[in-house]
Amino acid sequence: MGLLYTLPKESSINYMEVKDAYWAIDNIMLGKGGDGKLAISFDFIAYASREAKQKEREADSQAEHPIQWGGFGLARKTSLYKFSTMLPAESLFPESIPSSIEGMKKILYGYIKEYLGLTGYTDVLEEGQEV
Repeated sequence: MGLLYTLPKESSINYMEVKDAYWAIDNIMLGKGGDGKLAISFDFIAYASREAKQKEREADSQAEHPIQWGGFGLARKTSLYKFSTMLPAESLFPESIPSSIEGMKKILYGYIKEYLGLTGYTDVLEEGQEV
C-alpha cells in the first residue's frame, strides 16, 4: 500500500522534483508517549518509485557486512524524504487498535492525507488489497 504524489524539489534530498513519487508508511511502532499513554510512531517516506523502495529493502537485507561508518549507507538508500511522527494511539484508533499492520496502515494513510491536506494523489494498492 502506498500513494503517488509529487515530491517538491525543496523537500527532496537531491533538490529535484519527483512527479508521482511513491510514498509509503513504514516503521510503525507502538510505545509509551511523553505523557505515559500509549502512542504510535511511524514514518511517511518518499521514493522515486515503488521499485526504488523494493531495491532499498533488498540492499538492506543482502548486506553481508553492513558498514557502520562512512557514507556507504547513504549510497544505497533510495529514500528521498522522510516525515516521522509520534501520536497518541487513542486519537488514531479511538475504539480499538487494528490487529494487523495492513489495518493500521489503512487508518494511518487516511490520517496522513487529511493532516497534510494532500490532493492530487493516487492510491497504490498491492494485489488483493482494498481501499
